[in-house]
Formats: sequence, C-alpha cells, structure tokens
Amino acid sequence: MNRRLLAIAGIAYLATGAMAASLVPNGSFEDGTTTPTGWQLSGGIGAWETEGHTGKRSISVTGDGAGSNTWMCPGAVLTAGKIYQIEFWTKSSADISGEFVISGTSACNFDWDVKAPHWIKRTTIARVPPVQPEKQFIRLGHWRAKGKVWFDDVSVREVRAEFAANGKMVLGGGETIANGRYTFVAPLKEGTNVSRPLQEPSPSFDSDRWRISGDAKLLFTHSVSDPSGKACPLSEGRIKVSVIHHRSGVCSAAVSRDAKEWMELGEIAKDGEAEFALPQGLGGAETMYVQLVPKKKEGEARAPSLEVNGYEFSARLGRTVPDMKGATKFVPVK
Repeated sequence: MNRRLLAIAGIAYLATGAMAASLVPNGSFEDGTTTPTGWQLSGGIGAWETEGHTGKRSISVTGDGAGSNTWMCPGAVLTAGKIYQIEFWTKSSADISGEFVISGTSACNFDWDVKAPHWIKRTTIARVPPVQPEKQFIRLGHWRAKGKVWFDDVSVREVRAEFAANGKMVLGGGETIANGRYTFVAPLKEGTNVSRPLQEPSPSFDSDRWRISGDAKLLFTHSVSDPSGKACPLSEGRIKVSVIHHRSGVCSAAVSRDAKEWMELGEIAKDGEAEFALPQGLGGAETMYVQLVPKKKEGEARAPSLEVNGYEFSARLGRTVPDMKGATKFVPVK
C-alpha cells in the first residue's frame, strides 16, 4: 500500500452528461436477506449496516490496525484496457487511526485518508491493467486501519478520455508546450493512471505509482502536431524517471523511433530519480517511443521488483506552434 496519503478529493476532470447504468449491482446495499446481494466479505470483521448515506443500508469493515479486509463485488468484472469512473461515499468512526481506506481492484488500487467524520464522496478514474483479469472486480475496504469504515452508493461506469485541442493540435493532462518545447509530466499525483502518451499499461497501479515486476512494462508514445495537423520533429529530448520501494532488479529505460528497434538509455537500480538525454541520432523524429521495463540485476537471483512514481519527457519542437496547456476530461460511454 501507499505510504503517502492521497490528498485529492477526486479527479479534476470528471465525466459529465447522461451516464449509463452502473456496472455495480446493488450499489446502495438496500437488497439482500442476511448479506447484501452481489457483495461478499473477504474475511475479518465487516457488517451489513442498518444506516446509510442514502436509504437504510450500507456496508462496513472494522480493522485492528494490523491487517486488511474488503467487501468485494464479483459480479462487476472490469475489462482490461477500458477506463472506468469509480465513485462511492464513505465515512469513518471518530476513533479511526492507522493507514488507509482502499478502493478499486486488486491491480488498480486507490488509497484514501481513513479520517472521514462525515459522509464524503470519493471519485477516481482508472484504466484497468491486464493483471490477473479474473480478479479485476470492485472492492472496498481498509489497509491497516484501526476503527470502522462505512461505504455506500457505489457506482462504476465506463468512460472515455477526451483531450484539449487547438485545431488538430491535441494535448492531454500533464502535457504542455511553452517557448517551443514540449513537456509531459505523468499526472500520477492526481490519482489516475490515464494519460494521452501512455499506451495500455501492463503493470498494476497503486494510487500514484506503477508496480514494475515480471514482464510488465510501461510504453509512452510522444508526438505533437501543429494546429494544421503537420507533425513536429522532436529533438534535444530528455526523460526523468523516479523509482521508489526498490526491492530488487533494475528499471531499464529505452527509446525508439518505431517501437521495434530500441536504444537503451540507462538503468535505475535504487530508490531515487534519474535523468537521461536522448541520443542525438534521434533528433528530427516525429514520434518518440519510450519504454520502462524491469530487468534482473547481474548476479541477483530475485526477480525484479520496484515501483515507478514519476515520469517526465521533454523535447524541442522543430515547428513553430502556439503555447498550450493540455487537459483531459472523461465522458460517458453509453
């Protein structure tokens, strides 16, 4: 779990307009006999409560500060690669302490501050990675919390991303153009794993970072056009990568013109940030691909295991374009 509290109350750009029906059955927990229909407790202490944010029912978990347990909704199976808006209301007991409220799925988790003396709405936007697809159902619970946490009015709906545009020049959240230079900073601190340059991610995601292990990798595609649609050559490229919770192995950074032949830039073998200049021979490329992959460290028997909590790419544009700040909004898939 994340050792930092997510200080956000939601995502800056939320789905608007008419929404499709929620994928979660019985999200208000009003239906059931001895337990809420469609939901099951993983273990530990939990209850089907006789109070709620709306209606007469909700669910709760109670922790002792050492373990974790969740309410799971096996019927709400999420599809790898698709983007979902996950909303719920939560509150906690007055004596609550410890770590986090958790939400999302086993491979796409979001942590929240456990302290919520009144009902609070939580919203996240997540692209589900292809990690253990049979376990990609919605769960709500706690991680090492001491006290009681309630949940109610849960909804999960598929959305799609739309990006800011100036003519045919398109930029998403985290992307900017200023003084002829393009910069992308992955919007991890906003609590989402969705961005325009990031291709379908294979690592699991936890609140503000990717867990890199096994054959998981991150692939970014960087390209910019001017408002008329003409591609801008890229030069003087640089990337920054930040690693935390390094346990074993290395994070290898590589760049390519075509996503087929790769040039390795360097490796990160400990917690910290590293910066790499892209080879001058790539100057003039209209598209640059960057991948981050785990590798075994020489002489180390353990499989690589580390987490990436920061990624930045910048390059000089070979065409005159106006300054622009990108944005992402999420709209319903009907």
